Amino acid sequence: LTSKSLMLHETNQLTEAEKSMLEICDIYTRMASDSIEGYVYKLSKAQNNLGNIYRRISQFDKAEQYMTLSLYNTERLYAQNPRKYLFDLASTRSNLGLIYKTTHKNDQAESCYKQAIDEMCQLMTYNPDAYREEYMKYLSNMGVLLKTMKRYEEAEVYYIKSLQQADTLYSINQEAYAMYWGNSLLNIGNLYIKMKRFEDAKNNLLSSLPIIKSLYDKSPNVFRVNYYSVNNSLGNVCVYMKQYEEAEPYMLKSLDLGEQLNKMNSKAFASEFYMVLKNLGILYMYLDNTEKAESFNLKASETAEQLYKENPEVYEEEIVSSKYVLGDFYKVNGQTEKSKKYLTEALEICKQNEERYKQRIDKINKALSTFEMISSIISTFNS
Repeated sequence: LTSKSLMLHETNQLTEAEKSMLEICDIYTRMASDSIEGYVYKLSKAQNNLGNIYRRISQFDKAEQYMTLSLYNTERLYAQNPRKYLFDLASTRSNLGLIYKTTHKNDQAESCYKQAIDEMCQLMTYNPDAYREEYMKYLSNMGVLLKTMKRYEEAEVYYIKSLQQADTLYSINQEAYAMYWGNSLLNIGNLYIKMKRFEDAKNNLLSSLPIIKSLYDKSPNVFRVNYYSVNNSLGNVCVYMKQYEEAEPYMLKSLDLGEQLNKMNSKAFASEFYMVLKNLGILYMYLDNTEKAESFNLKASETAEQLYKENPEVYEEEIVSSKYVLGDFYKVNGQTEKSKKYLTEALEICKQNEERYKQRIDKINKALSTFEMISSIISTFNS
């Protein structure tokens, strides 16, 4: 029954996997009632697996419930035999941290990750080669969490430690660990963009690019997102550094990959694809290519309209931003009526949430009043 459930889990037959694993948990709960160590261990593993299944099908309350039960039983086992169950304890705690992070319980996630890292550090003293890969992942998870919490300097510490472990693994077996090395460089590159350390970001992203491209060439469906991400990040960092000509090929590559991803799963990728179109529109404004700038800004606006219709609350910023950018583009290019149209449309949406968009409203009103003043001057001159 356990083998069947794990096979169903691995093949993404999650509803059937859930049913089987619930049955297994029920069996082991009865068998573990006598506190027989082996059955408590099997119960904790079943609860862990069930927690992961519920996380994958977005039933996060149940995921947290079963992972917490798994941690409770693993702590009981650890109390009896610390050395034997230390890895299971760290692993379960890390899994619970991931559930907390997914549900935005960041303080609880941080606590779990810290304890899991401490426990993994103990294991590294016993056999570093056996636990290095897991240790690297735990460090990276903490870095991702702290980046999400905008604690960038702290995140950098964990990213660098994770990168060091990935470097060691890559030096041992390049083929097996290329993914970890490439993604570690990508992660810290993206962090440095957030920290506005653009030269450091670019260097790490350029180091990541050939590794991820090689992985993509071998397995495009597996690494399409990674290859998209490194090209998109390189395009953005070049724009931040005002290296506009250098940014163009990276952004066009991310557009090509983004279109593929959007066709494969528009629900998951439409927002990201909108950002690619918007960034290309802005890039061509910097390059003084009016025709391409207009084309991409219009496509970005159309995509934002679709997103906004599907979920106005989630995609309000996208629709406001796209219309504002188009209004600004037409203003710069002397197309007053088109500029007024898009700025007015952006203003109407902004007024629905004046506190959030106060600065944007002030800018739009200033632009519109300038149009009115110019129109008045021209009218007076003509008369």
